[in-house]
Amino acid sequence: MLSYKPGARAGDACFQEKRDVVFPTNDARAGKWIDSFWGQAPNLDEEIMRRSTLLFFAGSVRKPPGRGPDKIGAYSLNARQTVFRYHHDRPGFDLVEGHVNDYGDRMRKARFCLVTCGFGWANRITAAMANGCLPLIVMPGVTNPFERDHLLDYKEFSLRVELEDVPRLPEIISAISEEKLRLMRLSLEKAYPTLMWEPLGTAFNTTITALANKWDWVNT
Repeated sequence: MLSYKPGARAGDACFQEKRDVVFPTNDARAGKWIDSFWGQAPNLDEEIMRRSTLLFFAGSVRKPPGRGPDKIGAYSLNARQTVFRYHHDRPGFDLVEGHVNDYGDRMRKARFCLVTCGFGWANRITAAMANGCLPLIVMPGVTNPFERDHLLDYKEFSLRVELEDVPRLPEIISAISEEKLRLMRLSLEKAYPTLMWEPLGTAFNTTITALANKWDWVNT
């Protein structure tokens, strides 16, 4: 993650690829969600096409006045604010500013779920994956868990969009073919346990593997 300062350089990052490992958060709700979806959903590659919502998000936005998509703000790196500015009433998008009681249910109705920072690095990616929702990531300069360790290929099951491309989200999503969506869902099924902690997945073992790889590099 680069500094919030304008003109931040790679040396300002709090994450140093050759030294550090990014591991996933432990979401206490994940077990219930996994049982509700992955334990019951048949024909997973077809199920994604039956989802009526193209993009879902619910949470704080904290809209700052007078900022454009090229401006980086401290809260969410201006990602949430930019998405809401352009798409808050977009047909097919379910974007809610604030808390919703049916958070998991709405994720399970969406093809993509928006993953952004808040004041910290997001745990929304594990929530989305636990509900079978493809992560749509808008986090400028932020590294996802195990992404730089080459232990997960995020391109296979998620979509990363740059902040300046947020106004084009409808076109970007609609350009993805049905076959590609099905393949992404099948890849998501294989990938989600890697970001879940025991007993739901293998995040602990994957973290140890990533640390061991760093240790091998340091000692060469």
